Amino acid sequence: MGSTHKAWFLGIDIGTGSCKAVVADENLEILGFGTSDYGGEDPRVKWLEQNVYEILSATIESSLKAIDKAKVEKNKCVALSIGGALHTFLPVGDDGDPLTPAITWADVRAAGYAERLRLSGLGLELYKRTGCPPHPMYPFYKLLWLKEERPEVFKKTRRILSVKEFVFHRITGKYAVDYSLASGSGFLNAKTLRWDELALEVAGVKPDIFSPLCEPTSSFSFVNEEIAQKIGVPQKTIVVMGSSDAVNSSLGAGAVSPNQATCMVGTSGAMRVMERKPIIDEKMRTWCYAIESGRWLIGGAINNGGIILDWLKDVLEISSTSDILSMAEKSEIGGKGVICLPFFAGERSPNWNFNARASILGLTLEHKKEHIARAFLESIAFRLRSVQNALSELVPDIGEVRVSGGLTQSSFWLRMLAGVLKKEILVPAWKETSALGASIWAMIGAGVFNGLGDASKLVKVEEKFEPDPQEVQTYDRTFRLYEKLYNLLSPIFSEFSALY
Repeated sequence: MGSTHKAWFLGIDIGTGSCKAVVADENLEILGFGTSDYGGEDPRVKWLEQNVYEILSATIESSLKAIDKAKVEKNKCVALSIGGALHTFLPVGDDGDPLTPAITWADVRAAGYAERLRLSGLGLELYKRTGCPPHPMYPFYKLLWLKEERPEVFKKTRRILSVKEFVFHRITGKYAVDYSLASGSGFLNAKTLRWDELALEVAGVKPDIFSPLCEPTSSFSFVNEEIAQKIGVPQKTIVVMGSSDAVNSSLGAGAVSPNQATCMVGTSGAMRVMERKPIIDEKMRTWCYAIESGRWLIGGAINNGGIILDWLKDVLEISSTSDILSMAEKSEIGGKGVICLPFFAGERSPNWNFNARASILGLTLEHKKEHIARAFLESIAFRLRSVQNALSELVPDIGEVRVSGGLTQSSFWLRMLAGVLKKEILVPAWKETSALGASIWAMIGAGVFNGLGDASKLVKVEEKFEPDPQEVQTYDRTFRLYEKLYNLLSPIFSEFSALY
């Protein structure tokens, strides 16, 4: 990193816990990288609600860091693009100012509304139209909650935005939303790529409460000169609409074909593939989000990724996640008989049980910290296998899995994932794939690439992990027991919810 190039592009990833930015050239060489965490002393609170002005500041700070490290000529920035976390919910008034903090996917205040529609059958009908299963993470259900529980706020609401849309508006002066962020709201019809009439009717709102829809390749102009100066780019820089962090993660990993899955573990986790047609699961285990005209993202997400390792780190008073990984590596497969059901933050795919609760089973007096740590890591991998099993029924020819997120830093965890998923794991050379994916949209919008397939050819793979046949057999046995325990405990999860 750190050389002068004639032209460069900025990719910004507004994630759940931090904002990251990369400076890249048209060969996808990374010239600079910057990151900035959001404010708040308790991370568990900021995962639920966030101050969008702090996120705007983090966007500027991470971009400035990346540009400074790249040591590029600032006036040679051709284009930038912003990716944003899915399912964020921000009501704003007539003046465009927020009426509440931004509410993230992790907030479950709308659980009762999702459950009511699920039981009525209307949730299934909405899923078939929008690709979004009935779950409180979706802004559709958050809006139902807002109308009922906070009517004084709803009356003042002029628009419902995502966090990305808020930042985008501050930069360009335009309200606009890409198809992926719109799909993740629960209001977009996945087939027509228009706001869904039934969803609007059930919510009791009109389409103008949302931003105008546009392709991720759409280009806009900077209007806020002050922000341009703070970021360190000329005001003439093209602002390309871009997509969600989920789409960008797959794009930055080079997984744009149906036989290539992307597996991500960050705060949460996901497994997904890109398809040329919308695919709706009759069993409602997976979601289907539009990316652009003629391309969709099919997959499933888990609530409990790195967030549960942070919990374990706090409880065991361990200084870092890497220490948990080192501890877990001392244990044999299966944690010497310890199995974790990792539903500390409820469940998303494939069962969408937001009443799910975490359990640690099989403990005896001989078990130590390393066995519990191993069980936690395996539980995340097992959740991803559950998603993969559902996904494979819909997209049967998945041949390779490319990874992104925090797990890419651990060879131990990657070997585990290969064994659990029974797939070859490919690790991209550049690990912050969502930020890189955002920069690729900037290049596509500026005409450097003709499309996603053209750009993906330049994504480099650094390592490959093949599943070990003996480990696969052991993981299979443990996974079968894991599934039995889930099926036994699942019916009583709601009783725990009723206690609190």
